[in-house]
Amino acid sequence: MIWRALFALVFLAAPAVAGVADTPEAIAQGFYTAVLSLKEGGIPDSAARARLEPFISPALAHTLAAANEAELAYAQNSRHAVPPLLEGDIFVSLFDGASKATVGSCHGTAAGAECPAALSYHSPSGRTYHWQDTLRLTHTAIGWRVDDVIYGGGVPYANRGTLTSNLAFAIRNARGR
Repeated sequence: MIWRALFALVFLAAPAVAGVADTPEAIAQGFYTAVLSLKEGGIPDSAARARLEPFISPALAHTLAAANEAELAYAQNSRHAVPPLLEGDIFVSLFDGASKATVGSCHGTAAGAECPAALSYHSPSGRTYHWQDTLRLTHTAIGWRVDDVIYGGGVPYANRGTLTSNLAFAIRNARGR
């Protein structure tokens, strides 16, 4: 009986992401690996969110799901006659996305951290764009998780502000406010 309790305690305390260390840097790099594997832009659907969920906070997962529901309702109400509320890659500054992401050293406290990431995109025309975004992580009951993206901008057609502020904008505008 004691062994079962000890096993359960160790199992529940283990990071939820198999094979990934529970450090801000490892979770941040895992997040970008998942982001770079996504093929569709805009607000991710449930299948895309499932690929991100091991790396994102419950709050960000909830906001992404709410934004997706709002986007679907918006498209249906407009009879698909208008473009999506958010287009392009919403997880990095550049609309076209990134080809490579390298996470630097994170800094913060036991409850939260910020991780700078050097990103680049190699366009089909041969031009290369470089910029830096910052991931904001929070330490949850299941370990470190990405809670927001702070866009570094400085590239054409760049997202501005933060991921969560852009998602909130989409949710508000889907309702016509």
